[in-house]
Amino acid sequence: MSKWIIGDVHGCYDTLLALINKLPKEAEIVFVGDLIDRGENSKKVIKLIRDNNYLCVLGNHEEMMIDAIKELKEGWKITSTGWSFNGYAPTMESYNRDFDNKDLLNDIEWLKTLPKYLKFDEEDEKGRKLIVSHAPCLDEFQNVLDLDYIDDGYFLWNRKIPKIKQDEYFNIFGHNIVKYFIYNKCKELKIDRSILKKDGTLLDINIGYADIDTGCFDKGMLSAIEFPSMKVIQQKNIE
Repeated sequence: MSKWIIGDVHGCYDTLLALINKLPKEAEIVFVGDLIDRGENSKKVIKLIRDNNYLCVLGNHEEMMIDAIKELKEGWKITSTGWSFNGYAPTMESYNRDFDNKDLLNDIEWLKTLPKYLKFDEEDEKGRKLIVSHAPCLDEFQNVLDLDYIDDGYFLWNRKIPKIKQDEYFNIFGHNIVKYFIYNKCKELKIDRSILKKDGTLLDINIGYADIDTGCFDKGMLSAIEFPSMKVIQQKNIE
């Protein structure tokens, strides 16, 4: 069965609903994390995913939220946490600005259960199995790939686009907003221009990855990609 993987939602609930309505009715949906922050409806996004038992991996924004709530319980101030300057305010608005909100604490416990990556048995035409992670995890430091030994930080924070051809896995991820992170200081593309698609995604079939974070929260697009067909369906931000 094919999988539809959805990029970073960042609290854009209405846009997410519109995108899901464009997908096949029986689509098996997987999220790359960063469900929260920036947009105004993080709580509703989490509820939608929980209520429908959609698969999801942990994003770096969820990790910051989990850590911040723990630190607040230990007496820290929100301004002392990494979450304070990464779009946390709209998220807390969706929970009525209450750090003891029961729904918030319940959602935190659910977020703690999310895996750092998901591996599926479906294969592409080259026989590579699908791995979904928030950040790219098959970069040049992992030429000899053993998922049990990858530093957890790669799954959440890595910015380096894979460069070494993968024979065993195909990695679909978000985290790197394409319109921001594909350029160097001289505004030149860091990657082969041929893998920058008209829909704003980065897709390199030869190496084995797709970056589907197309900047939804910044009035961009929310993208879903089907594996193994690599068909892309998008929804413009309507928040």
